[in-house]
Formats: sequence, C-alpha cells, structure tokens
Amino acid sequence: MNRQLAWAVSGILVAVLAAVAVWISLDSPGAVLGDTPEPREQRPTRSEETIVVEIPSGHTAEQIGDELFRRGVITSSRQFQTLVGLLGYEGRLVVGTYDFEPGMLTMDVIERIRRGVTSEIVVTIPEGWQAAEIFARVAEHSPISVADLEAAAADPDVARGTLAFARPDGVSLEGYLFPSTYVISRVATAADVVRQMLRQFDAQITIDMRAEIAAAGRPLHLLLTIASIVEREAVLPAERAVIASVFWNRIDNDLPLQADPTVQYALAQDPDSVSLYGHWKSPLTAEDLQVPSPWNTYASDEVPPTPIASPGIESILAALRPAETPYFFFVARGDGGHLFAETFEEHRDNVDRVRSQ
Repeated sequence: MNRQLAWAVSGILVAVLAAVAVWISLDSPGAVLGDTPEPREQRPTRSEETIVVEIPSGHTAEQIGDELFRRGVITSSRQFQTLVGLLGYEGRLVVGTYDFEPGMLTMDVIERIRRGVTSEIVVTIPEGWQAAEIFARVAEHSPISVADLEAAAADPDVARGTLAFARPDGVSLEGYLFPSTYVISRVATAADVVRQMLRQFDAQITIDMRAEIAAAGRPLHLLLTIASIVEREAVLPAERAVIASVFWNRIDNDLPLQADPTVQYALAQDPDSVSLYGHWKSPLTAEDLQVPSPWNTYASDEVPPTPIASPGIESILAALRPAETPYFFFVARGDGGHLFAETFEEHRDNVDRVRSQ
C-alpha cells in the first residue's frame, strides 16, 4: 500500500470513528439541549423501573433493535442496528433475558447483550424437599406465585411428553420435580418452570436406567416413592442402599413400611401443622403416628400414593439397586448412622441401646 492510499484509508477510518462517536454522544443523557437532531422515530415513554427484555434465539440485530426501541430501552432502532454492524457484532449477540436501566447508552446496551450479561434467576432446590417447599423457594426468588405454580402442576398437559405423564391417574407431581440448580428466565411462566424441572428429572433417568427399571419389574412411580423415603431417612451416603433394602424387604413380605418421614408428610398436608411445626415435624408423638392418612405408613399398610419429597439421583439409584440384606428394621443412632436388625427382638434391643446412650 503506497503512502497516499494509506493516508486516504486512515482518513476514512477516522471519519467513520468520529461519526460513530458523535452518534453515540447524541444518545448520551449529557447531550446539550438543541444539539440533538429531530428524532426519526417516535420514542416510547420510558419507565423509571428496570426494563426486562427477552431476546429469543434466531433474532436479528434489526429485530432486537426494534424490540429494544419499542420497550423504551434505546432511542433509535436504526442506530442500534448500524452500530452492531460497524462493530461486527451481528450474529454475536447472546440470547437470554436482560435487565436494562432507563437512560442507558446504546453502546452500553449492545455491550451487555454481546457479553451475555443476562438477568436470569438462579434457584437451587435441595434434595428431599416437598413440592410445597419447592414452590415457595421459586416464588421467593421470582415473580411467579405459589398459587400459579400449584395450578401449573395440577394441569395434566404440563407433564405431557415427560416421564411424569405416565404416573398413576389423579396423583400429583410430588417427587418428579428434580432437585437441582435452575436458571429461570424472568419472563418464564409457572408452567415453564414446572416443565423445566420435569425435563431435568427425565434427563437423570437415562435410557439404561429405564431398561434396568423395566427389568426389575418395579414401576417407576413406586421406585420414586421408595427413593423419596430413602432420601428423608438416610444421612450417611453409604447407608442409602441398605435403607432401601429394608423397605423393599418389607414390601416383598407384605409388611407396612412404618417410616417416620411418611408421617411427617401426612402432617404437612394440614396447613395448621405446617404453620406450627414446618413441613417436617420433629420429634413425632405417639398421637402423630395414628393420624389417618394414606401417606402415614404406620396407620396404613399400603405404600403412599405419591413420593413424599423429591429425591436426588443417589437415592433413586439406591432404590433401583438396593443392597442385598436380611434387614427389616433400623433405628437412628443419633450420629447420622443407623442400627439395622433382621428380627423385631434385635430391633427392640437396638432401640434400648440407643435410648440408654
């Protein structure tokens, strides 16, 4: 390149950059009154609150600019599109949900989208929580209400296309809302959130696991119910498969499960009990063990109609692959572990041993 051509190219670049700088400055809140030309587009009225905008996959810079202008985030869609093109950002704008403050510069808006500084909500659901606890946690961190989440979970179509859709008729989604950390869009509906959790559950139950469940001859819903009780009983990871073996041994021998967490779940169906003792009342009383409920495995010989909580994958695997043991009983030692017994006499001795400590 000769010297004259180099000077000419440099001059053009300087002119373009100067024009861009001027254009950007016209968007600045500090622009001098009268310096800004008449706008070519009718600018929407800005809100003083944060503006939440969803940028879907596949949108062009023109479509994004039009939406940002319509929502009052930027003053000119054309300016947005041109700057994106000059900067080479077309195709590099990150989809997601964004928070914008009124009065932001167009360049700041573009940089936020290019860097993907999204405003999704992050919610962590621990293992062993009831659906009511899960919905309360989501509502605490998002604009979605508990009532809307409950309504979505009760809608049969929400589970369509997921493993939960095959659960027994008339039962809730209890247990199928997989415990995990979720990134939730600020414009997501309650149905979107519930489906997200159901799809996460499906992702955990791999094709090989589904074949293993079928080979074991135990329905997924029953397996998940036992896994939920294991989740609430087990403290030490090494004991999960042993605890699962106790429940399967009792089921195979037509014995009631007699699991304390099922009583706690039964009590949690009463709002007054929840307000007094929370979702997991402890300690339980002799009167609690008699509360009439299909979930109370002391008062009923049947397996609960639904899981009592959302188990994690380790408890699901423990229920699927229980240890081979002769045990029918266990009692908590008080240090997180349990004492296991084959006969009621051995169990009674273990209980006396624990009480004497």
